[in-house]
Amino acid sequence: MIEWRVTYAPPGCPDRMSTDNIISDQGDTHAIRQGIVSVIIPCYRQAQYLPEAIDSALGQTYPHVEVIVVNDGSDDDTETVAKSYGDRIRYVWQHNRGLAGARNTGVRHARGEFLHFLDADDRVHPQILSILVDALRNHEEWTLAICGTQLMDEEGRLLDRGHEPSGSGCFFSELARGPKFAVGTILIRRAALPRDIHFDETLRACEDWDYWLQISRTGAIFGTVPGKMYYYRMHRNSMSRDALRVFYTWETVLQRAHRPDPRVLTPLPEYANGADPKELGTCMERAFALVLGRAIGMHDTDAVKTLLPDFCRLVNGAGPTRGIVRKIVDEAALAIGYLNEDSSELWEDVSSVVFELGHFWPAGSDEQRCMAHIARGLTGAIAMENKCRRLQKDALRDKALVQDREAIIAECQYWKESHTRLSEFIPVRTMLKMRRILLRAVKRLS
Repeated sequence: MIEWRVTYAPPGCPDRMSTDNIISDQGDTHAIRQGIVSVIIPCYRQAQYLPEAIDSALGQTYPHVEVIVVNDGSDDDTETVAKSYGDRIRYVWQHNRGLAGARNTGVRHARGEFLHFLDADDRVHPQILSILVDALRNHEEWTLAICGTQLMDEEGRLLDRGHEPSGSGCFFSELARGPKFAVGTILIRRAALPRDIHFDETLRACEDWDYWLQISRTGAIFGTVPGKMYYYRMHRNSMSRDALRVFYTWETVLQRAHRPDPRVLTPLPEYANGADPKELGTCMERAFALVLGRAIGMHDTDAVKTLLPDFCRLVNGAGPTRGIVRKIVDEAALAIGYLNEDSSELWEDVSSVVFELGHFWPAGSDEQRCMAHIARGLTGAIAMENKCRRLQKDALRDKALVQDREAIIAECQYWKESHTRLSEFIPVRTMLKMRRILLRAVKRLS
């Protein structure tokens, strides 16, 4: 038995319930109510961020919202924070079962026609539910409506990084290559959701990606709307930063995606056997690149030492491709940027980690050659970052710019012509930042 404080019904909805219900966690005992969006917020040791998440859910312009906070056995102030909202939210407590288990519990107790998952350390735009509900109502063939993601740092400041999907379809082939959506970007039409599909409670990471794969394998249609309305927080305790756990779970989910999945009882015939197994190796390379880059940026040398030998075997000793090196360097840049607003000051530290790891393996080994490739990319990125800083400072001094007008125009032309060559090992975001600064300087002097 768990205590379920049913304390809130949206304005205008009938049958407002009492605050003293005690029910068994064995299934949904409530009829689905048309028009309601159930926002499910699982929380485990995230009490410091929980008010921001709840406030953003309660502050929606869409009028019919029920907020369900699932305390996944937290030993912090989660219960105190949740109960401070009184009858504006509904509160569930359970023994710790992980994010997947908390979300499944929330779904069982939700009464909404639509389902939305909001992590306790994230927040949403005030219009996200209104826009996504309208999208589902205007597209009867869609099972899920999706918006874009904007990343934010530990203090809740928005970062110049995000993702905005486009198009519509079942997206199974795309999802079989890797994660495509953050969990809180999606609104689900509950009536169209297959009843045999749930979050997999054996997974302690990537459980949302696995969930979307199960749904898409049935042929369910995902539709997208413009706008980055889900704000995803990056911080030191974020699960997605645990490199080894993410990688091993990623590997499990990828393997499931490329073979039959017995959990999905009614797959679309063309997806019954999964994605093309010939693509699995390429997908694994991308997974390694993401995790290696993240581990390097976080100075997690143990994770790098654990993963690199397997990575080298995967690429058959030939070394990573330029595209993979770019991905590794970009992930390292993003990792350090999430923890420090001025990421440029940390580049040298990251570079030293790479060079230190390069000496961990014997000279001439595949691992050492791989680290040399990554070090080359980082060296180029350091030079680019330093030049960007100098140009930003110079842009504030018109006299200096006037004196160097011809030099700056020549420099801009050089970067423009050399874009393809430079981007072989340097993160694209850094290249674009460099060119924007130069072009602004030239425009001001013209």
